[in-house]
Amino acid sequence: MNQHWYHCHTCKMVDGVGVCTVCARVCHRGHDITYAKYGNFFCDCGAKDDGTCQVGTNSIYVYMLHSYSGMEKFQVQGC
Repeated sequence: MNQHWYHCHTCKMVDGVGVCTVCARVCHRGHDITYAKYGNFFCDCGAKDDGTCQVGTNSIYVYMLHSYSGMEKFQVQGC
């Protein structure tokens, strides 16, 4: 899926791994995040099977992920 990709330096998600817009705003809120690129990738935060991704099982965030294309257009209320 083509989407914006961010690196989370706090979680050491750099060098070939990264997070999507929604995970950057929700799961990695307050972390050291930098924009990586726009392209085809699968979110590494959501791919983790340790249960730490707050977005993967929440249908409202999945809907927002598919509905918005930019971090500046996405607002998270009360995470």
